[in-house]
Amino acid sequence: FVEGGFLTLFNPDNSPIDDVDAFISEATSSIIIHSPNVTKKDQDLGFLTELPYSVTMEGGSAEAISEYLNTLVALANSKTIIELIKHNELKISNRLDAISLERDLLLKLAEKDRFSQIERIKEEDGQKIRQINDQIDRARYKAKENRLNQIEILSQAATLAKSLGVIENNLNIFKDINAVNIAIGENNYLPDWYLYGEKALMARVKLLEDRISDDPFIPELVTLTNQINEVQNNNLLETLETRQDDSPFIAEIVNLDVEKNKLKSTTVSMSGVNAMEISQSSYPAKSPIKPNKRLIVLVAFICSLIISILLVLIMSALKPFKKAHS
Repeated sequence: FVEGGFLTLFNPDNSPIDDVDAFISEATSSIIIHSPNVTKKDQDLGFLTELPYSVTMEGGSAEAISEYLNTLVALANSKTIIELIKHNELKISNRLDAISLERDLLLKLAEKDRFSQIERIKEEDGQKIRQINDQIDRARYKAKENRLNQIEILSQAATLAKSLGVIENNLNIFKDINAVNIAIGENNYLPDWYLYGEKALMARVKLLEDRISDDPFIPELVTLTNQINEVQNNNLLETLETRQDDSPFIAEIVNLDVEKNKLKSTTVSMSGVNAMEISQSSYPAKSPIKPNKRLIVLVAFICSLIISILLVLIMSALKPFKKAHS
């Protein structure tokens, strides 16, 4: 009212105003919003039979009233549009917050799943290493048993060679290549005690007894050791442990990021949109609407005349009644 200059329009005489709020309240007190008379059928049909609202105001200046009502409706429309914009912006903001929460939840779930997968891989790798170590222990035990058995066999062969006086080896018999298959008795090859002699057999026993480790003589240890190294250097486990961001591996997050970018780039615009459709703007009447003094005087004269005639007739009708009574 004040910012629109209506304080001056509604006070054309520029009379002093002691209380501006009271003046505005008095000037706008006659504003009435008339609701349309909508029947139950109209309500069921909805906007198809929607009737317009109307706003009226009374006062001494028709031009000021018309301008004020038009400005008031335009301001109401503008504020409604602003509220709609704020509402849409709030919806976007709420959706962005929801996306952020959903994204954080997905990341936490993915991180939890990754940690669980790491623990499972570690447990599986630990089980594999234990199994391989068991195989290595069995292979070493078997090699040790074989070595001890060889020591026992060679020791007995050396004892036998000593008792038979075979101190030196008899390898010179192999100078003739055809003598390789010479056997003592039927289908028997030359025994070690005869072939190597006591001295060589004891040397072999000494070597076996002095052996610190049987590992170089266990071929499968190479394969088993490689298997342990492969398990200990699990590339998948290392990748999962060093991963800093799980979002590229979550399809839902990719979709959420796309939606988030679209919402952030969205500009809420209500240009060309109105919250209401103005059926007819306010306009001042062509002729002032004011009391018709001539009509009032004429109606008052006729009414007075009729009332006076009626009084005379009533009084005349009461006179004979009074005479007869006296």
